[in-house]
Amino acid sequence: MINLENNKEIQALYQEMEKEVRNNPAFCNQDLRSFTTQVGELYPEETGKGILIYGRATNGWDEDHEKIEDILWDQTKRPFFSLIYQFSKEFFGDDYCYSVAWGNITKLAPDGGNPSDELWEAQYSGMRKIIRKEVELLSPGVIVLVTGNTAGEHWDAPFFDEYTDLKEITHIVWAYSRGVECTATLFKNDRFKVIVTDRPEYRSIKAHAQALIQLINFNTVMPTV
Repeated sequence: MINLENNKEIQALYQEMEKEVRNNPAFCNQDLRSFTTQVGELYPEETGKGILIYGRATNGWDEDHEKIEDILWDQTKRPFFSLIYQFSKEFFGDDYCYSVAWGNITKLAPDGGNPSDELWEAQYSGMRKIIRKEVELLSPGVIVLVTGNTAGEHWDAPFFDEYTDLKEITHIVWAYSRGVECTATLFKNDRFKVIVTDRPEYRSIKAHAQALIQLINFNTVMPTV
């Protein structure tokens, strides 16, 4: 089982990032919360077999939370977690909540909110280092960024700044919202696939999940787990 909360390399990077952020007078006394990427106990340890899912921001989560399987199972009525359920069960069945990894692009946020532009910039270098280490340790075959694409604001810059070799392959329009397309785009390098998609709020979860499944299966065979 992979546990990033107990991983010395990951935690050293968090400490380095928070120290750098705290050196900024604007954040030296602010109540900030971190969230370490959570990994299911059945997450595949073999290279290229796992699915890693990123949301946008920690939004007040701290380290005293439930296990990932409890969160994913209990929160399926919320659009983000419902989306995880709808597409990941295609590959992992009822064990989906034990089999995926879930984190956020941003690593620090104020208690009960999303990071300001200033906090985003203050942790930017740290985000990039942590994301790269997470991907190195988890060695996923597929990474899904539920961070905004066509219809929403992009939060994926730290990821793509780290992986400049990703090439766009194709995209799917899975909904329309207020006259704007909601899309998911597939990228690929020689190690993994990356899907960047719009947020699921107020939109069809089923259509969204089917778009992700189609892109994950695009020109490949997903391993049976």
